Amino acid sequence: MKDKVAFMIDPNRELEFEYIKNATIISNINIKNISTQQLAFKVRTTAPKSYLVRPNQGILLPDETKVIQIVMNPTPEYPGEVTHRFLVQVLQTKLGPYHYSPQDFNGLWENSKGEALKAKLYVRIKDGKEKQAQNMEKNEKDSENMIKIDALKILKNEVEKLTEFNTELELKQNNFENKLKYLKDEIQREEGITQRLTVQSTSDNSNLYFIIALFLGILVGYVYPIR
Repeated sequence: MKDKVAFMIDPNRELEFEYIKNATIISNINIKNISTQQLAFKVRTTAPKSYLVRPNQGILLPDETKVIQIVMNPTPEYPGEVTHRFLVQVLQTKLGPYHYSPQDFNGLWENSKGEALKAKLYVRIKDGKEKQAQNMEKNEKDSENMIKIDALKILKNEVEKLTEFNTELELKQNNFENKLKYLKDEIQREEGITQRLTVQSTSDNSNLYFIIALFLGILVGYVYPIR
């Protein structure tokens, strides 16, 4: 049983060209053989005067990918919407991958009997002004994003500074509270010492008054003896 012939192309629907006045514009088609069969490929266009296809045919080994370059000829004016199309044809072949002639390929396609697989690509030509507008829009968005990023950086720096300030303020507050507690303790200690000294002084004065009174009593008794 033969394996099924299959291939992939990218892009698979629309081939885009970015128009530039009087310039050669290039777009690529990637074609890949995703079967175990050796394949021949051929690329045709409905507007051969407008495009150059290279290579326009060739051999694909199993799991091989080739890049087909589509060159749009220079035009003085933007062509707008076009109806140009490309047709990619693929057919199983036994032709050697390196030794074949254009005549070999011509015979291959003439005798294909409709067995070739086909894929169509439509052409879209984008105005360079559209790309320029897109670039301008992108640049504006990039500028806005940069402004936002700069603003966020400034805000972040301000928050960091405020955080550092708050931390420093908390440290100073803690130091102040510790010093205030120390001063209160010192004041209480001094008040305690003062109170003890006052009590002691009062007691000493009382003793002194007692001694003086006793001495006076003895003196009076001596001067005025009791008869």
